[in-house]
Amino acid sequence: MLLRLAQQEIKTAKEARAERIRTRKNNIKALQDELDVYRHINELSDDLARNMERIAEAKDAAYGANHVALLDAEIEGLKTENKLLDQTIKLADKRAKANREELSKKYGAEFDAFGNFSNYNEV
Repeated sequence: MLLRLAQQEIKTAKEARAERIRTRKNNIKALQDELDVYRHINELSDDLARNMERIAEAKDAAYGANHVALLDAEIEGLKTENKLLDQTIKLADKRAKANREELSKKYGAEFDAFGNFSNYNEV
């Protein structure tokens, strides 16, 4: 009888440990997904920043038509940067909306037009 109880406790402990491991793996996966969402945009932004630095250096040394061409290249780079920032903002807004919806469902949180908690003290 005692042997069965000990075996049952061991089995229960192993199951609990396996569940904790699954939960940790799910949490790690969620964090990795969160980082991966912005990774591509950040890599493009970093590449663009390096190119803009090169253009700025070349522009400082250029004269005449070359200087104007580099100014045009700089304008195009700034337009591309603006598009990347717009993508980042749209993505952040989308994720914020999803997070607000999740908080509303789980905890009954309410948000005002600016995205702030309106019933913070009640939650």
